[in-house]
Amino acid sequence: MVNERGLFERSLGLGNIVSIAEERDRPVTNPAQLIFHKDNKDFFQKIFGISESETKKMSDFERFSTLLGGLHLAVGSGLYEYICEMLGERRQDDPISLWRELTEEISSGDLSESGRKSDANIFPEPISTESFKEYLSRIFSMSGKNILVDISSLEFKRSDPYHTEKAYLDFLSGREYDKDLLLCGVLYKFCEHFKDSNICLTLYVEDNMENVELLVNYLLGRGVMPIAYIVCSSDCVGCAAEHICGVRENGDGETEILCGIGYRPCDTSISLAEAIKKLATVYPVGKLKLYGSRSNDLLFEVVDKIMKRGLCRAVSELSFCDAEAEAAVSTVLGTANHSNN
Repeated sequence: MVNERGLFERSLGLGNIVSIAEERDRPVTNPAQLIFHKDNKDFFQKIFGISESETKKMSDFERFSTLLGGLHLAVGSGLYEYICEMLGERRQDDPISLWRELTEEISSGDLSESGRKSDANIFPEPISTESFKEYLSRIFSMSGKNILVDISSLEFKRSDPYHTEKAYLDFLSGREYDKDLLLCGVLYKFCEHFKDSNICLTLYVEDNMENVELLVNYLLGRGVMPIAYIVCSSDCVGCAAEHICGVRENGDGETEILCGIGYRPCDTSISLAEAIKKLATVYPVGKLKLYGSRSNDLLFEVVDKIMKRGLCRAVSELSFCDAEAEAAVSTVLGTANHSNN
């Protein structure tokens, strides 16, 4: 059943958060490494006025204790909510004890990402020891229904078989090669191969809206666009819903392009709720997917809670949300009510 404004469906496709893996430079052994990865590397400069060169001279514990001492300065930021969610009910006035407690939990695996809950296979990078034919064969043999490709920095370029393979041969030989042309060409080959299957392509685009629109329109024009999710930042999700997503003509047929929001370190549950409420004016929120951090974030559950809290806040504040829609969201999220806290 759809309510009068058509924004919710009985079965909501929500709460399916995917972590988009990205390798860390070193194994995580202490709580500072959970916080200060490359997405947050300029945190000290912004909040405390401490330069990156000075930060590098500090030990992990010094950075951690300095952060706790000035955490109140970060109130309202995504990092503040992230850290508070990570610490939970633990006392924050004793950095040494807190450091030991969190370090023990990390070593025991309690704060690990063993259950990343990703439902997507990451699109593989080329390997310098395989031919172009072998690389395509490896891509075509990818198992699972959902395939994820990070195109957040892609510059769209029209490709053809000759120049795509030439770019790959340049890569193999160690020469300078056109990475964007190669990815566009391989993506086309992938979509052409799977155009008659039920595979779902998940494109992580962040804020790269112009290039993803060019890519999607190109694939649609060639009639090879599979069912796809466009995963963008909360700032761009409305633009994606209006200009890219929906049921689109795909050659002689049609295909559905759906919308997703990917978590960023600057996101808070409040900012996510505002983005979802704006999205509800142009897109059926029941088809929205929430995705985890682009970084290989060990605290999957922390990101998961922040994203879901934003969703619950949005649903509770949407004046047109009926009781059936709220009940459906509660079922999907496993929550008894829509708390804004």
